[in-house]
Amino acid sequence: MRKIPDSLNAFIDGNSFFYVFGHVSPDGDCVGSCLAFAGFLKKLGKDCMIVAESKKDFYQYKSKVDLCAGGSAYDVEVVGQFDFDSVASGKAKCVFLDCSGIERTGDIYLPFKDDTESLDVIRINSIRIDHHPQGDCAVASSYVDPDASSASELVGEVIESRIGFVDKYMCCALFFGIASDTGFFRFSTGANGSGTFQMCSRLVCAGVAPNVVGAVIDSGKDRDYVDYYTSLARNAEYLCGGKAVVVFDDVELYRRYTKAKRPSDDLYRLFLKISGVEAVVFVKCSEKEGYVDASVRVAAFSSFDANSFCMRFGGGGHVKAAGFHVSGVFDDVCGMVRRELSRCF
Repeated sequence: MRKIPDSLNAFIDGNSFFYVFGHVSPDGDCVGSCLAFAGFLKKLGKDCMIVAESKKDFYQYKSKVDLCAGGSAYDVEVVGQFDFDSVASGKAKCVFLDCSGIERTGDIYLPFKDDTESLDVIRINSIRIDHHPQGDCAVASSYVDPDASSASELVGEVIESRIGFVDKYMCCALFFGIASDTGFFRFSTGANGSGTFQMCSRLVCAGVAPNVVGAVIDSGKDRDYVDYYTSLARNAEYLCGGKAVVVFDDVELYRRYTKAKRPSDDLYRLFLKISGVEAVVFVKCSEKEGYVDASVRVAAFSSFDANSFCMRFGGGGHVKAAGFHVSGVFDDVCGMVRRELSRCF
């Protein structure tokens, strides 16, 4: 197990109320780590709120964790903003999970974007637990390791070191987060695989059913999902001599299937099976008007760096999986993606 900083434990022990933040457009790891950490704080007798830009997106993943655990747990409120004054006065502290800091929280960050003094106040009253390499904000304490499979794995280490894996819901949230970020372990590498599997073994011993988690992660599809999936597949472009595939979820498709879940994971799996394909880029209209989202997945054998590629657009993530959220016209962003890809291969 990694060495957890004493300052992180001191921060937790020395305070009674916490805002728990995840990143914009939360995924399974973000939600799983937030739910587990909130439950951990409750077990310690602390109080907390989870802060999420999109409560709808958060609850979509939470409902899956609930299904894995066989019921809900923890009476933790999920809010769309936080009380800065309570942080400035020292009554509340901030915890950033799967996230480098307030800058990665979307609209939650906007009121402070140009307020350096307020940003400094937030940072010195914050801790960060993350497996993303970027971000070096001066927080009170951080537990960051890019070799970890997920933020949930690091949160799990903090929890296990303090109270053990004694709560089924908490364990299901952690396993869900790990499984989500590793593509149910398809993305696990030599650097993180051993520790990841050892932790998952202990989570299973605590009551997690891997077959249930796997089924739940991949569930919830409907006919529109399949129609959407096939339409997106037909929209794909093969670039860079077939080494890169770009899938475009343009305005027309987005409007036609606005109520359907986006089949991104299935698209990555499909195109990465094609011989010679090293990277798949999924460019999509954002739910936020005037913005475009994109995510990248890279074949295990490729040297293409998804994190470096997405950082060119203000995003980031991991070497094999990353994304970005940028303002702009859809067609213009698509053009930029094509140009940047041509420079990478």
